[in-house]
Amino acid sequence: MTSSSVPPNTLRLICTTDLHMAIDGTRLLTAEVEEAGLAALSPAIATARAEVAHSLLFDIGDAFQGSPLTDDLEDVATHPMQDAFNLIGYDGQTIGNHDLDFGIDALRQMQKTAVAPMVCANLLSLEGEPFFDPYRILTIPFGDDVLRVGITGILPPRVMRWNNHHLHKHAQMRDSTDAVRAVLPEMRAGGADIVIVLAHCGIVPLGHDDLDEQAALPIAMLDGVDAVLCGHQHRVFPGADFPHADGIDPIHGTLAGTPAIMAGWAGQRIGVLDLSLKQDRNGWSVDSHRASFRLPQTEPDTRISALVAPHIIRARVRLDAQISHTDRPINTKFAAIAHSPAVRLVQAALLAAGRRTVTTDLPMLAVASPLRCGGRAGPSGYTSIESGPLKNRAVADLCPYPNRIIAAEVTGAQMIDWLEMASLHLAHLSPQRAGQPLVNPDMPAYNFDAVLGLNYVIDPTQPYRFSVSGRLVNPEARRITQITHNGAALKPTDKFVVIANSYRIAGGGNFPSMSDLNIINENIGGMGELIAEWLRDHPNGITLPPSAWQIRPAVPVEVSYRTGSGDPDPAEIFPHVFRPAGKTADGWFDWDVSLSAAGV
Repeated sequence: MTSSSVPPNTLRLICTTDLHMAIDGTRLLTAEVEEAGLAALSPAIATARAEVAHSLLFDIGDAFQGSPLTDDLEDVATHPMQDAFNLIGYDGQTIGNHDLDFGIDALRQMQKTAVAPMVCANLLSLEGEPFFDPYRILTIPFGDDVLRVGITGILPPRVMRWNNHHLHKHAQMRDSTDAVRAVLPEMRAGGADIVIVLAHCGIVPLGHDDLDEQAALPIAMLDGVDAVLCGHQHRVFPGADFPHADGIDPIHGTLAGTPAIMAGWAGQRIGVLDLSLKQDRNGWSVDSHRASFRLPQTEPDTRISALVAPHIIRARVRLDAQISHTDRPINTKFAAIAHSPAVRLVQAALLAAGRRTVTTDLPMLAVASPLRCGGRAGPSGYTSIESGPLKNRAVADLCPYPNRIIAAEVTGAQMIDWLEMASLHLAHLSPQRAGQPLVNPDMPAYNFDAVLGLNYVIDPTQPYRFSVSGRLVNPEARRITQITHNGAALKPTDKFVVIANSYRIAGGGNFPSMSDLNIINENIGGMGELIAEWLRDHPNGITLPPSAWQIRPAVPVEVSYRTGSGDPDPAEIFPHVFRPAGKTADGWFDWDVSLSAAGV
């Protein structure tokens, strides 16, 4: 597209979202370098800006978390991602839920070095004051006139649960739509000709259980909102990632008729939303729009690469330090079929930390899930640790999030519901249907909790007890059976101390009954730190605890399973039978699997 093909009254909005520290294409957990990240997007951004007379560049949040780089930034003067934003010339940014993984103070320090305004209307102090500018009005030359563009931002209110340990004594959240509704009159009164919402939230239909988290549609319905730039879901809109629904048009790129765009994640693309504006006696308005995407360039911006290079070198030195040894591979590639060795390693570390720090007469359980397990991260997005030396890199591979570890009292009844909720990761299977996917795409692997200290069986041919929002939808349903502790059947009245991460204990994933738990220790330590400590305590090699669960359908079932590269360990997936079913062009490996009813 050339400038001559763009109508003169066009305002081009360019956006990145959910970069998750993808500053350049370096993958610190492997030796790979990808054509992705902000350095590779920078030339595409420059081209998109050069094509038009009027453009604005925004980031929609979750930029500052997601890479082992973040573990080495505590003593640096400025954050490399914020430095990159400043260098490229962003015009505005908002915050995402993961940007709060390090606390509000850390984020406000980054704000001090940001050239572009950081806006957020729904994160407030306990006194009701915004931590960041609730909105800003940008003034840009527009033909013979000037255009005043109001920008505001929001993030999901559920961050109060997800980052409760950082926020509960310091902050409160306002409903996303209410927050935008409240600032709209102020923005218009302040002279805003058009209003753009930087919405770190996704897209679901009205009435959806997750509408409070994915609020883009009700925000777009507000009178006075001219465009919504979305994020959070790691998807692409407009496009095939979203079905048609009332108010959601994935072909024309509108929400309730309002132009909208979502540009994926991890620096895979930029979003370009062209607004053709018209002016009448009532002011400026959007006459038409066009949404498109630009992919990273093969020649990255060397300024960005040079900026991040010292941080990458420093991180690699730390990640390459050996701390233990393993005689077997540790990965998550078959984590939906059997109790993953990666999850068992984490649980062993958590259980050791719990026993070291919590004084109790109750038996102790450890809960963990596969945190890097494909999904939207693609076929390379699995924990994959080869047999041999265990380095700090393994800790980063096992633990990509800076969660804290918490101890809480729990009953047998609560643990049963916990496991029933986790089992939603496995699809409701029909014995009469061959080739059905084993994994439920609506329940990510990071919610597939396993419990070390109990033994149990999962039958995915049974219906769900809970919805993905945590609502009890089938009180009679039981997918989790034969639950025992030390060989004895689990009773609803049994009591335990459970060691789990702060995200889950605070209600992340919509697991039921979390608000009823009695917290014993709200900060045993950082999850990554505890894993590293356990590995250092076993410098000559680790022994993993035995598997706690198995899939045992009532009758044999034929399913399909998609994963990253590598063959399954027969001992790990026994007695289920795997048959190769091909490889996709983008690197996924497909398997046909016979789930045995015999169990182990």
